[in-house]
Amino acid sequence: QTGVPSTTPVVQNFDAMGATTTLPSNWRMAANGATPNWSTASGSVTQQASSGSPTTGGTYNWGTTGGVDRAVGALTSGGYASPNNLLGYYRNTSAANITDLSISYKGERYKVNSAVASVQFYYSLNGTSWTAVTAGDIAAASFPTSGTVTYDFTASTSIAVSGIAISGLTITPSSDFYLRWNINTNGANSQGIGIDDVSVTATFAGGGPNLTAGSPTAFGGQCIN
Repeated sequence: QTGVPSTTPVVQNFDAMGATTTLPSNWRMAANGATPNWSTASGSVTQQASSGSPTTGGTYNWGTTGGVDRAVGALTSGGYASPNNLLGYYRNTSAANITDLSISYKGERYKVNSAVASVQFYYSLNGTSWTAVTAGDIAAASFPTSGTVTYDFTASTSIAVSGIAISGLTITPSSDFYLRWNINTNGANSQGIGIDDVSVTATFAGGGPNLTAGSPTAFGGQCIN
């Protein structure tokens, strides 16, 4: 595990992936389905791109021009279906219950096309049954469509989603929780969408923020990658 100071949010920006297809520890991609399961999801994506004009449908490690700043998402096609789901796995490694979570992230666009794109956000306590948190959604209007296909490896369309609050929790020590981004790109004529800069802050019973992300990503005596 990688230790995280007790007052510091757990952050994942995917930059350590470089130009590879291997996801960071505690992150998986569930492809081609609206009801993902952590245990059967993949620890890698199928494609990576930081330049050019990719058209192959798949799950993607996107990179900005130069390839340093990475994001994970999808580009679908007639033969590779939507939606695709990015999943994160966390564990409470503190000695106190987690009562609240505060989450932020960015939705980024790397290809503009004519099919609508959107993101829906969920959490789970078992990696199988999911609860929608609409405050974490990105509506299709945030990714305007175009009849002209263009690529944007500067990710100039970057939607910052913050203040996602999940309260009334009782996540006991050594118990787990999961986060999910349902990336809808609607098959053919897909836009290229990525998720980046995920930040999670936990509040513990009897105290303030004190996090970790581990094996899964841990909170309290935690770790992240």
